[in-house]
Amino acid sequence: MSWPVPKPFAYFLTYRALFPADVSRVRSILLGVDKKQPVSGREYACGLSYVPVTRPVRCEQTVLRRFVTGCNMFTEKEREAVYKVIFKRRDIRTFLPKPVPQEKINRILTAAHHAPSVGFMQPWNFIIITSDEVKKQLAWAADKERRALAVHYEGEKQSQFLNIKVEGLQEAPVTICVTCDPTRGGSHVLGRNSIPETDILSTACAIQNMWLAACAEGLGMGWVSFYKKSDIRDILEIPPHIDPVALISLGYTDDYPEKPILELVNWEKRRPLAELIYSNKWGKPPEDNEEGAIDKQQPLHM
Repeated sequence: MSWPVPKPFAYFLTYRALFPADVSRVRSILLGVDKKQPVSGREYACGLSYVPVTRPVRCEQTVLRRFVTGCNMFTEKEREAVYKVIFKRRDIRTFLPKPVPQEKINRILTAAHHAPSVGFMQPWNFIIITSDEVKKQLAWAADKERRALAVHYEGEKQSQFLNIKVEGLQEAPVTICVTCDPTRGGSHVLGRNSIPETDILSTACAIQNMWLAACAEGLGMGWVSFYKKSDIRDILEIPPHIDPVALISLGYTDDYPEKPILELVNWEKRRPLAELIYSNKWGKPPEDNEEGAIDKQQPLHM
């Protein structure tokens, strides 16, 4: 059953309850006819998605609040938890030998597999590495490339770069190689024909989900990104058309920094958000950002 509703309730298209009388009462409240009667219902909808109610809704204020807020899917505490894990997540470089329960690894991989992907191509695969010998070979490949890249830096920068740990590939109980298959989905994948890089971008979304899930599980995760892909293909016997996008170290840690490691060592600072936002065209700052209002906006958790 559906009916026209006035603003600000335009997002609510339908209401479905166990009894027709409940539908009539909710409609009356929304249209401003009924201001007093309580509403009892067990299911109502926002847009096209039905939201189950575990107990009857007994006051018009509750119903109207849910309509005005666009039918929030999360409680305030759940919403705060999402922001908290976003701001607490760090790239971890030191790990404890404590084993990681398989169920935690499974949940992290499930989170990765539920990442968005262009054309729903799902181009990722995950190679789980627990062999000490294989991890030693991966650490060798990463350290070789680190030393080769050090020539691009001088003085203090070079010292800082060489101090970046890759030993986590051996220390962490689990290493995961995340790969991208550019042939996944065939020759014509929605969105990829125009922008071929969307397969790598989709894989990066999966890695971000892994990072957030690892943080929520109380685990550290580190992304090692310097190595020769040919070395990793040889070590892990990856087919030549498959791209090894990331080497992920996963495990418990007793060193979870408050800020990103590179920020702590003054390698780089976080840029003001206001400098990165333009309005309508490149280089034009938003008109409503008076006196740095964007950067003064505090997230729920830092």
